[in-house]
Amino acid sequence: MSLASSAGSSDARFRNAKAVCLMRLGRYSDAVQVLRQFVLESGGTWLRRDLPVVYKVNFGLALMLDGRTAGARDVISELRVDPDPAAVRLLQQYAEWKSKLSWWKRWLASVGYEPAVVFTCAGEIGELPPLPPPPGESPRNAA
Repeated sequence: MSLASSAGSSDARFRNAKAVCLMRLGRYSDAVQVLRQFVLESGGTWLRRDLPVVYKVNFGLALMLDGRTAGARDVISELRVDPDPAAVRLLQQYAEWKSKLSWWKRWLASVGYEPAVVFTCAGEIGELPPLPPPPGESPRNAA
């Protein structure tokens, strides 16, 4: 965790890894803060288009785990057209969570109300893309 905190503090890959670690530790609000700093457009509330989808997926997941379902719904709506397997998994988990809500809470969720229904993540929490090989090492030699 300290490596992700210090060595790569400005590198999106390390910040994403830090957020995944925070989510796996149950520190969802902290993970949201870390991801928000680089996933959202500066001064805006929309997702940056130049980032890999895995970072956006982790942001949506962190929001869901933190109980911020309205914000997660907005992230998920932007990911609906993305065929990336991580985005598809998050969409499926969100749909499953939403299907367990009563019709009343489902309607309330659709208009931005955040129902007090805990979201649980199936499988491992967070997505970590593979890191590039160290300098001087070719991808074929990396194990």
